Amino acid sequence: MAKDKLGGLRSLLGRIANAVGPGTRALEDAMGVGHGRIPQLVNGRRLLRASHLIGLADFLEIDPAELFEAGYPEGRRRARRKLADWVGSVTPPLAAKGAPAGEIAPELEAKIRAIAREEIAAERKLHGGSGT
Repeated sequence: MAKDKLGGLRSLLGRIANAVGPGTRALEDAMGVGHGRIPQLVNGRRLLRASHLIGLADFLEIDPAELFEAGYPEGRRRARRKLADWVGSVTPPLAAKGAPAGEIAPELEAKIRAIAREEIAAERKLHGGSGT
């Protein structure tokens, strides 16, 4: 039988579930698995899917790449190439075409500014307009 390359990810999932504690229903819902299924994902009796890991990353509010780096570190050591070597530059969907690296698209900047204004206004309203 081939070595389970997902063993590190499964182990990491177990550690995360333990950190979340006994109330894992929200975690299971975020991952899109039935209640009580996390132990089966951890021990390999259920298939661990990319969609589960994306849901887990969303639940933890982290970049999904961080899960893969922590749960499959040997993949990084073995990597000799980058994805861009195969498919060219991978541009985020909201990045401006032709924008220099590190800059964001004007639409995204406008959205960020609008959200920031809303949050500042809500905070001021909550604290009586003191701004502190």
